[in-house]
Amino acid sequence: MPRSSPNSVPPTRVAARNGPSGAELILDPTHSATPVRLPLSGSLAGLIEATSTLADLRTNLDDLAARFTSETNSWHETGTDLAGNPGQPLFTSASLEASPGRANAGTAALDFTIADLAPLSPSGYRLITDASGYTLERLDGTASITGPGPLTLDGVTVAPTQGARPGDSWTLTPLSGARAVSLRPLTPAEVAAAARYTTDASPLNAGTATLTATPDPLAAAVIAPPPLTLTVTAPNTLDLIDPATGTILATLPFTPGAPIEGDGYSFTLDGTPQPGDSFRLLATGPASADNSNARALADIRARSGPSGTIEQTLDAQSATLGTRLAETSRLEAAARGLRDDAARAADAVAGVDLDREAAELTRLQMAYRANAQVIQAARDIFDAILGAAR
Repeated sequence: MPRSSPNSVPPTRVAARNGPSGAELILDPTHSATPVRLPLSGSLAGLIEATSTLADLRTNLDDLAARFTSETNSWHETGTDLAGNPGQPLFTSASLEASPGRANAGTAALDFTIADLAPLSPSGYRLITDASGYTLERLDGTASITGPGPLTLDGVTVAPTQGARPGDSWTLTPLSGARAVSLRPLTPAEVAAAARYTTDASPLNAGTATLTATPDPLAAAVIAPPPLTLTVTAPNTLDLIDPATGTILATLPFTPGAPIEGDGYSFTLDGTPQPGDSFRLLATGPASADNSNARALADIRARSGPSGTIEQTLDAQSATLGTRLAETSRLEAAARGLRDDAARAADAVAGVDLDREAAELTRLQMAYRANAQVIQAARDIFDAILGAAR
């Protein structure tokens, strides 16, 4: 259960950014924002440049996370689980981040949970405390709920801890990118390891063709769902037959290797079919021993995108960050060397040798002490002579 922290951090009064003319400090960013341009070099300029670089890398990582989530969910949805049901999405991108109000006077934190596949409002939510209880509302004002708590709205359940005061508030902001990705609470039986469809060929077939079928949400042809029997009646022509009644449902032209659309699925005959060859197309049932969809997960790892596979893209981004860090460390070492050389040059121009000056100071100190002892001895002798004359 996520939890917000009590409001113990004072509001930020300074922000930094890369402006159109270089690094800038933003004074009082929450009220009267005033940009102040920084020098092109120095620690602050370096930190702002590093922040900009990390922001670019974070954007790339968010894009990679979105790609991974989309491809993995699509893969799982094409399979069938142990009960014979279609696979569900493995990952969700619905997540929230809670932040306390700046003026909160209480010490309460906010616990909240999000129901699986909850339809979160893109505007976010706000919880407000008053003397009679709490109000949870959408930030766009389209819905709210009031009560003593816990409160639930759009599948989001909030429960403030003890210590809230009237007027305290919390904002629940939708997350995006890699931060929002989380694994859904599926049981082992809901893992879609089997393929959605099962196909086989008659042992009496004379040709070498094989039949494959996959879910296709965009396919909308009016063809009956499985089970079906496909019989090749002539070159590039086949009949779709209801296996229960033997009724011919449709006669279709086909090209080996080209998909044929059904209602929400498509099938393909690959190879060289011969007239008279027949195939069965079945929907995978419960407790199937098939694991072909699980084996297809390896295809995601090998699938190439604009910048290569997912692993190659992540490796490239990590290498880019490492290269920039190494280059920055090299420039830092070079800058330190230049600073030390400048300091030594300044000392040479001034004609000051610190080691020699320290030795000379020690010598003068010892001479001072010796002279002080001579003066003390002379004073003692003089006092003795005066004493003897009396």
